[in-house]
Amino acid sequence: MSTKAKKKKLDSLTTARYKDHKEGKTRKGGVNSPPKTKRPPPPKSEPIPKLDHNSNINFPQESPEHDYIDFRKDPNKGIAYDDLLGEIPNDLVKLDPSEAIEKATEYPLLSEVGKVLPIGFVDQNDDKHRDFVLTEWNWDMEEKLGKLMEDNPEMPINQYVSEVIGHGISSLGKIEVSKMKRSQKRLLVRNLYFSDALYIYIHIRINSLGHYLKTDKFKCLYCKKDILNFAADLRTLEVKSYDDIPSREVVLEKGIMYANKLLTKVTVGPIRWAFMETDDRNILLNSAKFKMATLKQGITKIEGAPEGPIYLTKEHLNTMSMRDINKLVDEIDQCAGGAVMEITSKCPYCNEAFDQAINWGYDDFFAPSSH
Repeated sequence: MSTKAKKKKLDSLTTARYKDHKEGKTRKGGVNSPPKTKRPPPPKSEPIPKLDHNSNINFPQESPEHDYIDFRKDPNKGIAYDDLLGEIPNDLVKLDPSEAIEKATEYPLLSEVGKVLPIGFVDQNDDKHRDFVLTEWNWDMEEKLGKLMEDNPEMPINQYVSEVIGHGISSLGKIEVSKMKRSQKRLLVRNLYFSDALYIYIHIRINSLGHYLKTDKFKCLYCKKDILNFAADLRTLEVKSYDDIPSREVVLEKGIMYANKLLTKVTVGPIRWAFMETDDRNILLNSAKFKMATLKQGITKIEGAPEGPIYLTKEHLNTMSMRDINKLVDEIDQCAGGAVMEITSKCPYCNEAFDQAINWGYDDFFAPSSH
C-alpha cells in the first residue's frame, strides 16, 4: 500500500472513531479520545475599590468602619485635635498609631514631652540646658535661609540642616541663641547630641509646615497593595529621654590594639550632631565610613588607654573583629535616645499592622508636598 493510501485510510479511521465517540460507541482495537468539555468561564473577581475619600467605601476587610483612620472619632484615643491645628485634608490617609494599634507605648509621645531635649546640652560650666524656645518661622526667616542656599550652592544638605536648626531656635535653657553670631550658632549645633538636634529639627518642621508628614506611596507587606497619600502625625512619635547622659560599658571578644596594648573594655555614649557636619556626602551610603564616624564619636573611654580623648584610626579598627565593631556600633545606637523615627499603624485594606520609617532628610521633610 502506498504512503498516500495509508494516510487516506488513517484519516478515514480517525474520522470514524470521532463519529463513534460522538454517538457513544466504542470501536474495537482503539481507545476513544477523552470527551472535550467546555470550560466554565472564570468567576468574576470583585473590583478593587479606589481610595476615594469623598464617598463611603467598604474595603475588603473583616469589619471596616471607614476608609481611613481618623482618631478624632474617638477623643479618648490618641491626641484630640483642636481648631487651631486645622482640619484633615480630604485627600490624605491619616493613620494614627494611637488608634490603629491598641498597645501601650514604651516611651512618652512627642506631644507629651514638649520642647524639652531628650538628653540636654552641657556647657563649659557643666550646666545642663534642656528646654528650648522656637523662633517664629516667618517670611524673613524663609528669605534668609533661601539666600543662604542660593549663595552656597555647594553646601552639603546636612550642613544646611545645621543652619536651619541654628536659625530655628531663639533660646536653649539660659542660652540666648538668637543673639549669637552665625558661627557661634553652628558651633552650638555641632555640639548638640544627635538626638537633641534631630528633636529640635522635628519641632521646627511642625512649627513651619504642621504636624502631618506626607510620605511616598509604599506597598503593604501583607496584601501587597499600594498605600497612597500616607501621612504620619509627628506628634505621636515616641521619645526616649534620659536624666543623665547615657553610657554603656562593652566587653569585646577579641579586643582592640590601642597604645600598643590589647584592650577589651570600652565605654560608649551618644554621638553628637557634628557627625552630620562632615563634607563627605556619602557617609550615610557607605557603611564603612558610617561605622568609622560612629566609633570615633561614640567611644568615650577604653580601659587601660592613656587619659584623654580617644583617637581612632583605620589601623586600630584593623586589629578588631567585625563582630566587635558591629557590637560597638549597636551599643552606641542604643545610647542615642530621642524621637523614634517610625510609626506603627494598620493597612486600610487588609487591617494588618506595619511599621513605617520616617524619612527626615530635608528635601522630604520640608518639601511643600510633604504636608
